[in-house]
Amino acid sequence: MRLGFVGTGALSSAIVTGLKSLPGETTPVVVSPRNEAIAAELAARYADVRIAADNQAVLDQCDTVMLAVRPQIARELLKELRFRPDHHVISLIATISREEIAGLVAPAAQVGKALPMPMIARLQGATIMCPPDPIVAAFFGRLGDVIEVEDQGEFDALSVVTATYTSYFKYLDTIHAWVRGQGVPGDKARDYITSIYKALADAPDTAPDEDFMHLAQDARRHQRAGAAGADRARHVRSLCGEPGARASARRGQVVQSLRRREPQRRLPGAEPVQIKINDRRGVERQTLRDDEAADDCRAELQFRPERLSQHR
Repeated sequence: MRLGFVGTGALSSAIVTGLKSLPGETTPVVVSPRNEAIAAELAARYADVRIAADNQAVLDQCDTVMLAVRPQIARELLKELRFRPDHHVISLIATISREEIAGLVAPAAQVGKALPMPMIARLQGATIMCPPDPIVAAFFGRLGDVIEVEDQGEFDALSVVTATYTSYFKYLDTIHAWVRGQGVPGDKARDYITSIYKALADAPDTAPDEDFMHLAQDARRHQRAGAAGADRARHVRSLCGEPGARASARRGQVVQSLRRREPQRRLPGAEPVQIKINDRRGVERQTLRDDEAADDCRAELQFRPERLSQHR
């Protein structure tokens, strides 16, 4: 393969960067000079990347051509170029149909569309392709995932997903701002949010046969369990802080309350736990068998060890 790019912008740069990060990669690449700074940077970084004199020179030196120019200028620019029948053309121009591109690059026989994302520079993300093409799929498959579709409508629908990127990052920024507003340093808040959402991004792989609503319901169950544990902890804290006979009565109320809230539930793998609640003289007053969240209560019970003892 002799690979050329008509249009040398951020996406072309990302593809070349990902490609050249592969061990032993020696595919010759020719880029157009349209974005001089990006072209010069790529040529300086990689020995087998060269800058062509113009767009036609890219075609003359390559057999595989990726079109990465802005849609606003694509039609006029492509009309001026002379393609060969043996050219394998891959359009990265999302808003122009494959059929129209095929007419503009005739007599090139092999014409397809692809939509990689900028994270392809780090060998991440997926590239959409239409129609399926084993050569193009093999190329992009080295740089990340590939999703091949037969229909232009499917391609267009999937491409709309990329429009949600901005909303996603604004959502994270809103969370970050709120956490900082609670007094958490910005770097710690950012690290935690980033870690959480990286883990969430992998969640669909743990249940490949389930839909996203299943994941949402599963997450909701965990949130409710966490909230229930926090509620129990607040009960125990208030219980630990009340002295004398009044505390003994309150302890009984809390035990009964906890029993009513979670009568038979137990987290998978958790052992039943008995929490023995003593008064100030060490006389046992109540025993709580909490089958769900021993760990939630355990930390709280350590605040007043002279009043509470815990045994499995």
